[in-house]
Amino acid sequence: MSGPDVSVVTACLPTASDHLREAAESGGAVRARGVDVEWILVFDGPETVTPPEAASVVLTLPRRRGVAAARNYGLSAARAPFLACLDADDELVAEGVLAGLQRLRTDDTVGWVA
Repeated sequence: MSGPDVSVVTACLPTASDHLREAAESGGAVRARGVDVEWILVFDGPETVTPPEAASVVLTLPRRRGVAAARNYGLSAARAPFLACLDADDELVAEGVLAGLQRLRTDDTVGWVA
């Protein structure tokens, strides 16, 4: 069985998780276009939050360490050959993800896309 096409890492303060539903829906739009998305959600701190069902992996830091540490923790769990970081209050754009993956897969001179 092959792994996901892209791992999307979202670091989030448990107290700032108001927009995770929209982020999850945007990942669903990418999945609907045929991309296997692994969504890794990292809560920066131990407060209890119910994560969206769309999260493939949910990690929680035992204490607040900051968004960079939370993102790095999530990146260490990623299984896909391509990575994307998504802020908790942002949404993926399906066309952008598809275009980026296409470019990375077909052009060996490209190491990253924004």
